Amino acid sequence: MRIAAIIMATAVFLIDIGRAAAQFVDGNQLMERCRSSSSADSGYCAGYIAGSVDRYIMDSESPFLPYKPHPPCPNLEKGGVTVGQLRDAVLGELNAHLSARHKWAGSDFVTEALHDFFHCQ
Repeated sequence: MRIAAIIMATAVFLIDIGRAAAQFVDGNQLMERCRSSSSADSGYCAGYIAGSVDRYIMDSESPFLPYKPHPPCPNLEKGGVTVGQLRDAVLGELNAHLSARHKWAGSDFVTEALHDFFHCQ
C-alpha cells in the first residue's frame, strides 16, 4: 500500500511538471522579451529563438517523422546566420503581424521569419 501511495504521488508530481512545461509563449510575450533592455530577457529571447530554429532544422531532417513539417533551410545550415540576425528577423515578423501576436505561439513567428527573411521554402 505504501508503494502505491509513493507511485501515485510521483505521478501527480510529474503531471504537474508536464503541465508547466506545456505553457507556450505568444507573440506579445516574445516581443516584450526581445525588446527589453534586461540581460535576462535578452538571453531568454535569444534562447527561445535558437531553440525554435533548432527544432525547425531537426524536424526538417528527422528520419523518424512520417512527413516533413518544414522544408530544409540551406541558408541556416551553412552556419552563417547569427542569433542577432534571427532576432531582428523575428521582430520584423512580430511587427508585421500586430493583429495576430496574441493568437500565435512565438515559435510560429520564428518559422515565418525563417521563410520570409532567410528564404526557407
